[in-house]
Amino acid sequence: VYRHQVCKQADVLQAFVLAGEGIDRDSKRRNFDYYEGVTVHDSTLSASTFGIVAAEVGHADKAWRYFQDALRVDLDDLHGNTAHGVHLAAMGGSWLGLAWGFGGLRCGDGTPSFAPSLPAAWRGYRFGLRWRGRQLRVHVDARQVEYTLLEGEPLEVRHHGRPFTLHA
Repeated sequence: VYRHQVCKQADVLQAFVLAGEGIDRDSKRRNFDYYEGVTVHDSTLSASTFGIVAAEVGHADKAWRYFQDALRVDLDDLHGNTAHGVHLAAMGGSWLGLAWGFGGLRCGDGTPSFAPSLPAAWRGYRFGLRWRGRQLRVHVDARQVEYTLLEGEPLEVRHHGRPFTLHA
């Protein structure tokens, strides 16, 4: 019988990332705080999930730390197994950490919605997104957030809940 509860990765937090639009921020924060204490992060996919939820619930320092772990999992051989091959899903998780975590990207209702934040260590960042045949670029810095539709039909997006339409 185990005397401690441990978790390889927090599937509840992953569910929040994938389909959590209807779950309030306080519930997400409570679950994040709980699972952070029992998760051993044996999966290379764990850091990106924790980073995304940390950014969403306002744990900026933790979001940054988990983003760095996801980004550097192979560069620094954090799990001691990079010699066997790189972790492609963790690499994808790094992009998710940027776009979904710091960029606040959600698209559960069919409209790209953003709630960007800027990590204290950065002056700015940008990322691209293909959305239903359109190409969008998001650029965030300390002064502003810029959304540019590079190609495609007009696209409705939301910035911190406020809708507007982009034109190429």
